[in-house]
Amino acid sequence: MLRSVIFAVQKQTLSMQKLRTCALLACLSLTTIFSFAQTGAPIRELATTNYYPDSLGWYSFDSTYYLYSGSRGGFPIVSDGFWEYAGKFDTSYYLSKGARLSDYHQSGRNIETFDSHDIMLSSVSQAYDTASHSWANEYQEIFTYDAHNNMLTHLSQTWNKASSAWQNQARNGNTYDASNNMLTDTLASWVSGTWQYTSLTQFTYDTHNNLTDQVQMTYLSGNWNNAAKYSYFLNAGFKPDSVVSYSPSGSGWAGSLKDVYTYDGVYNNLTDTSFLWSGTAYASRSLDIYTYSGSDQLSDEHKIPLGTTGWQNNYYIANTYDGHHNQVRQVKQVWNTVAMAYINSTSSDNSFNTDNKLDTMTLSGWKSSSSVWNATYRSVNYYSPTTAVKNVNQMAGDMHIYPSPANGNMNVDINWKTAQRATLAIYDMNGRLYRQWTDNPGLSYHSNIPTESMPAGNYILKVRGDAGQMAEQFSIVH
Repeated sequence: MLRSVIFAVQKQTLSMQKLRTCALLACLSLTTIFSFAQTGAPIRELATTNYYPDSLGWYSFDSTYYLYSGSRGGFPIVSDGFWEYAGKFDTSYYLSKGARLSDYHQSGRNIETFDSHDIMLSSVSQAYDTASHSWANEYQEIFTYDAHNNMLTHLSQTWNKASSAWQNQARNGNTYDASNNMLTDTLASWVSGTWQYTSLTQFTYDTHNNLTDQVQMTYLSGNWNNAAKYSYFLNAGFKPDSVVSYSPSGSGWAGSLKDVYTYDGVYNNLTDTSFLWSGTAYASRSLDIYTYSGSDQLSDEHKIPLGTTGWQNNYYIANTYDGHHNQVRQVKQVWNTVAMAYINSTSSDNSFNTDNKLDTMTLSGWKSSSSVWNATYRSVNYYSPTTAVKNVNQMAGDMHIYPSPANGNMNVDINWKTAQRATLAIYDMNGRLYRQWTDNPGLSYHSNIPTESMPAGNYILKVRGDAGQMAEQFSIVH
């Protein structure tokens, strides 16, 4: 996805923003902005302002403003020490500035379109031309879907200034089985006026729609050639006991890497041991150890690689949550080989409003000379209530996903209004299906889902029951 473009809403600078194409701000008062964050009504993010510190304190350097229509909305989430926007806007504007006393200038915007089901059809990135005071196209993505809202094609284009037209760059094409599991993902590049295959990924599933094999191929001299293979060996809880990667070897495959996992009684991932194939056997390479709080939230993570003299500590991450499962603090420590102890490295401190949406996030680095945290970055988010935003979690029951962002695993708690069987599916923000499975009939459901093999980013968990459906966004970090 394109990066979200940003617009500023800040008390000391709003009055001096004189933007020809952003006259809409004239009707947006700061009193309104700050009162929005205090209401208990359904909300969507209005703006985010980012700050750096200097000798005088915090000063803003860029910001985001989002415009919506209909029932669409969005909000920020914490992802690996940074905030990310998760939602669907019509237009977002990006403004930035240099020094503390300089003026904001608009730099770019994103425009997104959707169908009647709020599924994204296109995303256009534009830059602001200060000479002509107009918007200039830069990049575009176009999506198509089948009758089940599975993404069929994803076309990427760049703007050709010379011809004043969009120019093809890349295209993904996907196929699916009758259970909406993705079978193939083919990538092609636009070369000299024609599409040329680049890569192909094939997926295989078991009878429960769990991914069991993934084969990646590259296109060379008119033929598909094996590039990598991943096999997932699942346990009774449909979690991977191990994931094995292979490299091409003649007409077959040879072992390359293997990850072996252990779990507790509710399938929280406790350890991830990585092995490297030596040619004759697998040799240990690294070990990740995870511990959890009483609510199955990841509280601690140890990364321990294997050195020449045995296991060696590398880094340690500690997470703290509030009573609503919001991550309010994350501290990363690194191993000091001289002191033979963990020392502070970075921290992320977050505050949330009464709607459990992120209000502020502050990043800090550890200053060893004075043994204090030194704040280096801060973001502040503003919201507006709108009763038009769909609360899809109340359509058939309620659902809670935690932690989000997930790092290694994620918990899902579902309470139905009526007992029913349901199918759960994980999609990325472009509609690509990553995993799908079915739970047993009942009023409640709990699952711990490993996320190690999924790329970092934003996702949607969709639950389709016999009597209704629910959906919720979450994120994954590594």
